[in-house]
Amino acid sequence: MNASTRPENFSIRVYVPEGSLGVGIPSEEIGYALARRPHAISLDAGSTDSGAAYLAQGMSKNDRGSVKKDLELLMAAQQEAHIPILIGTAGQAGGDKNVDWTRDIVLEIAEEKGYLLKVALLYSEQSPALVKQKLSAGRISNLPPLGDLTDAQIDSCLHIVALMGPEPYFAALDAGADVIIGGRTSDPAVIAAFPLWKGAPPGLCWHAGKVAECGGQCTTANTGQRGVLLEIHAEGFDVEPVDPSFQATVNSISGHLLYENKNPWILTEPGGELDVRGCEYVQLTDSKVRVTGSRWNPKPYTMKLEGASGNLFQTIMLVGIADPDCQQSRNSPGMRGCPSRNSSPAVT
Repeated sequence: MNASTRPENFSIRVYVPEGSLGVGIPSEEIGYALARRPHAISLDAGSTDSGAAYLAQGMSKNDRGSVKKDLELLMAAQQEAHIPILIGTAGQAGGDKNVDWTRDIVLEIAEEKGYLLKVALLYSEQSPALVKQKLSAGRISNLPPLGDLTDAQIDSCLHIVALMGPEPYFAALDAGADVIIGGRTSDPAVIAAFPLWKGAPPGLCWHAGKVAECGGQCTTANTGQRGVLLEIHAEGFDVEPVDPSFQATVNSISGHLLYENKNPWILTEPGGELDVRGCEYVQLTDSKVRVTGSRWNPKPYTMKLEGASGNLFQTIMLVGIADPDCQQSRNSPGMRGCPSRNSSPAVT
């Protein structure tokens, strides 16, 4: 299906099971999700929040056993529903080693369970020679507050990745992949990929992808360890939690554009910008919100570069917080939780 052949009453449902592969999926949520008959399972598996060491070393922050447990649940769901799984920024950082690490887990599960799968691998690492060629040609610009990139900085990197848009996922879906393991990918792109491939309006797809990038964090669950269901249709897109004990609200959905974004109205992605200034958010039910008015403005195609060098270090911050109410009521009857003013702050 594409825009020219899309029926007026189309509906595309994407299940986003969690905010990061390996943080844990309640098994009962899988049943809730499959009962709503999703067309695809899409999720992010990484972040730069924990620093560059995971790209430099080609390792994942999330434990292998935890990632395998989540994949066992998702791959069983894939086998039952016969729908594709799309994974972005595999192995925390999306480098080639991180992709291969995730691949090995998927193949291990497939062998143990007897699954016959078509697995697609999308690599995003860039060679230093190519990056320096682009730099010399004036094709790389800095992202403030960083200064201009230099050849020496490029040569110091152990790994360099470019954030993919949805297009590599289109190719994998065209090839009939059951599981797609993507390298470094824009968080919304991996979720927007399936409905975009199906020809849904880009503004709706990108906005839905941004809202659901952290799974249930955009609901009253307020955690990436819960899932959401997206339904993209002619009127807009709907968001609801998979677990019926939680709710999507107008505030929780509209506010997610503030998350990890410098502009609450505009989101820059590969190939364009999402504009939500004309959006309307409606509380359809106690648990479901409908969004309309999302616009996509095409722009020259750009991809963010991330590199990690071998000079590994970790920053530890020691923070103490003084509670003025604590000192005032420290000697009051029943107050047992306040330390004295001279005690040291706890460090975890």
